[in-house]
Amino acid sequence: MPVIQRMSEQLANKIAAGEVIERPASVVKELVENAIDAQATVVEITIEQAGTKLIQVSDNGKGMEYNDALYAFERHATSKLKDEYGLFHIETLGFRGEALPSIAAIAKVTMQTSVGDEGTKVVIHGGKLQEHATHAAKKGTVIRVEQLFYNTPARLKYLKSTTTEMNHILDYVTKTALAQPQLRLRLQHNGRMLFQSSGNGELRHVLATAYTLQMAKTAVIFEGGTDEVKISGIAALPEHQKTNRNAMTIVINGRVIKNYAIQRAIIEAYYTMIHESRFPIVVLHITMDPTLLDVNVHPAKLEVRLSQEAALQQLVKDTIRQQIQQYSLIPTIEQQSKKVAKQTNQTQFWQPNGPSKMEVAQAIQAYIPPKTDDLTSDAERFIHEIATDNQKMEQTIDQNASIASLVMSDQLFDVYTVFEPAGEKRVLTIVTQQQIATYEQEQIAKALVQEQKQIGHELPMMQVIGQLFGTYILAQGEGLFYLIDQHAAQERIKYEQFMHALQQRTIQTQLLLVPLTLEVSAVDFHFLSEQLDMLAKVGVIAESFGVQSFIVRALPTFIPIGEEQIYMDAMFELLLQQRTIDSVKLQEAAAIMQSCKKSIKANHSLSIHEMQILIQQLSECEQPYNCPHGRPIIVQHRQYEIEKWFKRVM
Repeated sequence: MPVIQRMSEQLANKIAAGEVIERPASVVKELVENAIDAQATVVEITIEQAGTKLIQVSDNGKGMEYNDALYAFERHATSKLKDEYGLFHIETLGFRGEALPSIAAIAKVTMQTSVGDEGTKVVIHGGKLQEHATHAAKKGTVIRVEQLFYNTPARLKYLKSTTTEMNHILDYVTKTALAQPQLRLRLQHNGRMLFQSSGNGELRHVLATAYTLQMAKTAVIFEGGTDEVKISGIAALPEHQKTNRNAMTIVINGRVIKNYAIQRAIIEAYYTMIHESRFPIVVLHITMDPTLLDVNVHPAKLEVRLSQEAALQQLVKDTIRQQIQQYSLIPTIEQQSKKVAKQTNQTQFWQPNGPSKMEVAQAIQAYIPPKTDDLTSDAERFIHEIATDNQKMEQTIDQNASIASLVMSDQLFDVYTVFEPAGEKRVLTIVTQQQIATYEQEQIAKALVQEQKQIGHELPMMQVIGQLFGTYILAQGEGLFYLIDQHAAQERIKYEQFMHALQQRTIQTQLLLVPLTLEVSAVDFHFLSEQLDMLAKVGVIAESFGVQSFIVRALPTFIPIGEEQIYMDAMFELLLQQRTIDSVKLQEAAAIMQSCKKSIKANHSLSIHEMQILIQQLSECEQPYNCPHGRPIIVQHRQYEIEKWFKRVM
C-alpha cells in the first residue's frame, strides 16, 4: 500500500482555512473583498458575538447565476484569473479562489445571490453541500457564516476576547472605508451600529468618521507621482499622533497592505515634526501598473513585493513633507473638560433602550420627551425635529393601543428613542440607527465644508509680553495668546544653522590636545573602520589604532570640554544601531546633538529684548513649529476661550 496519498477535498480545505482564516476578521475581509470585486457600492456587515455566532455580509453587486454559485465553493475556482499572464496583471482584490471553500470548511454557510432575476440559494455545513436551489432574491449577494470554527474546537478555543476580535473587525472595516471612499460600508455588532461611511468618495469625510472631526478638518490633502506611479491621500497635521503604526493606512491599487519600507518613508516625512516614539495618521493611495508589484506572496495578501521600492519611498517622503510644511503647525489648546462632557452625553444618547424587545417596550412606555430648551446636542435636536414633523415617520395610535405589541411584532425594529407629545392621541415617532447614522454623516460633511481652511506656513506676527517659570515665552497676536518653549525654540534655530553648515561643509573642528582613545569589540571594529570617512563629514577625525581601538584626533568645536567621550559613544552607538545609515542621516543626528547642547535651558531668565530676538530668529527657520526631537515649540489659545473662563462671553 503506498505511503503517500492524495488528501481529501475536505481535509485540504481545512488546511487552507488554517492559512487564510485566522480569526473572524479574516472572514469579514474575504467576503468584503469579494463584494468589492463584484462592483458593489453598498456593503452591510452584521456581526453577532464578535463573529463566532454570525457574520453576514450583504452587497448590491453583480451577483451570480446558479452554476456560478455552486462553482464558487469549489477549491481554486475563480472568475478573476484565467491564465498565468493574469497572475502578473492582477487588478482585483481576490484571485486565488480559496476564500469561500476555506470558510465553508469550518462554518455553516448560507449564500443567497441573484443577477437581478432569479436567485440562487446554497447551504454548506463543514464543507458538505446541504442544499442548493433557485430562490427569490434581489440583485446582489448575501452570505451568512454561522458557528465559525464549530468543527475545529482548538481554533475556537484560542480566539481572543470578544472586544479584541471586534477590534480586529472594526480595524479592517475602517481601513477598507479609507481605501474605498466611494463604497458605503455599514458595520453592526449585536444590533448596534459601530461604523458607517457615506460612500460619497470624499476621503476627508471617511477620515472624520474613522478618527475625529477636528483632526479631519485640518488634515492635508496631497498628491504626486511619476510616469510609473501616482500617489495621493490625506495626512493629519503633526499635532495629531498615535502611539503605534496602525494609523498609517497604505493602499496599493485599492488593496490595503502592510509595507515596512513605505511606513518608514511616511515616518521620515514627519522627521523632527513628531517625537520618534509617536506615529502620524496618514492614508496613502498608490496607483501603479499591476506588473510592477507581486501580490501573490502572502496567504492573506497583506504584503506585496514592489519594484522600484526605493524611488517610491523617496516620492512618498518628499510629497507628504512638502505639503505639510505649507500649513501652520501651531497646536491649539482645547478645553478638555468640554470635550469630555460632550462625548459623555453622546455615549448616553446613543445607547439602545434595552437588549430585549420587552425592555425596549417598557422604556418606550416610560419615555418623557425633553423640552426644546433642554436639547443640547445636534443629534437630540435632529430627533426633536423628526418628532414634531408630521411628514417624518409618524404613526398615530389611540391611547389604549399597546406599544409593547408593536415592539414585540418587530414593527419598531432598531428603536432608539420615541417622542409622545401630550394630547388626546399620542404621536409615535420612530428614530432608527440608520437615520441617526445618516444624520451624523450629513453633519460631518457640513462641518468640513464650513470650517476647513488652509493657513500659511509662516510664523504669525506676535508681541512678546513676558516669561513664565523662566522657561516659556509669553506672547500675544491677533486674537491669540502664545506659549513658546525657549529651549525648544533655540534648538530648532541651532539645528537648522548646524545642518546648513554641515551641508556646506563649513563645520568648525578643533584638534584635541590629548587624542581620545576608544576601544570596541572585534565585530564592531570591523564595521566602524568602514565608517571613518562618513564621520569626517560631521567633523570627527578618527583613525584605527591597533586591532580593536580608534584614536580620535579632532572633534567639532561645539563639544563641551569633558564631554568628548560621551559624544563619541553616542555617535558610535548610532552607527551600530542603524547600520545602513547614510551621511545625511548622520549629519542630522549630529546636528540634533549639537543643537541640544548649545541651546539655552529651562529656568533661564531672558529679557524682553532677548526673547524678541529669539522669536525673530525662529520666524526665519524653515520649520519653526517643532524642535528637532519632534516636540512642539509653540502652542496657542484663542482670546475667545480665555474670555469664556472669566464669563465675559457666554
